[in-house]
Amino acid sequence: MKLTILGSGSPEAYARRASSGYLLEVAGQRILFDCGGGVVSRLVEAGFRPSDIDYLFFTHLHSDHMIDYARLIHGLEPGFKQAAHDTAAAVKQDALACDLDQEPGGGAARIGLWRAGTQYVE
Repeated sequence: MKLTILGSGSPEAYARRASSGYLLEVAGQRILFDCGGGVVSRLVEAGFRPSDIDYLFFTHLHSDHMIDYARLIHGLEPGFKQAAHDTAAAVKQDALACDLDQEPGGGAARIGLWRAGTQYVE
């Protein structure tokens, strides 16, 4: 198991510190926890491509934990983009549920096998 801290900063932009992003490598899988501002650049600097990520989990839907999600999607190979779009729709639905004080249906989105869906974990 290997944990790479890609970012642990706040929402403000800093040249030397990205917002929240943690890459966990375990059992041949790469799991990205959060995708805050600057995380995609740090991912590339660490020698990975966006398509190397097997799973993406958002711990919560604040900007400093998900603002680089669009950059991650743009870096994917063409065949992966539709499923990522489906995942984004699920995340948006969860964000709207939170705004309406409803129980979210997700918060963690699996993008590995490109089956759209969410899973809520308390």
